[in-house]
Parts: sequence; structure tokens; C-alpha cells
Amino acid sequence: MFSEYEISSVDKFVEEIINNYEKNKLISRKQEILKEIKIENISKEETSKLENELNEIITKLAKIR
Repeated sequence: MFSEYEISSVDKFVEEIINNYEKNKLISRKQEILKEIKIENISKEETSKLENELNEIITKLAKIR
């Protein structure tokens, strides 16, 4: 089965699946944060926290890609 998908190592395959999962999780959270920031009735403090989390996510995504 692995040869059909050109998978040379089970470890690499598992690592790739985990990386894809993490990447998708970060992308989903990024979208949630962007929606939350658009809400006008959140405090500046909450907006600042969300922006900081967003920056961390963007940094992590850059490292994954």
C-alpha cells in the first residue's frame, strides 16, 4: 500500500500527517481570530490578545510551510 503512494518511510508518513493536522488546526484558529477581531464590541485588551495570538499562529505557519 505504501508503495502505491510513494511512501518510503512510515515515520515520515506519520510526521507528515501530524504536520498537516497541526497546520489545518492553526489555519482554522487563524480564521476564528479574524472573525472575532471584526466584532466591534470587544475590548481593546481582548483585541490586543487576539492580535498577539494571530501573530504567533502566522509565525508557526511560516515554519511549517
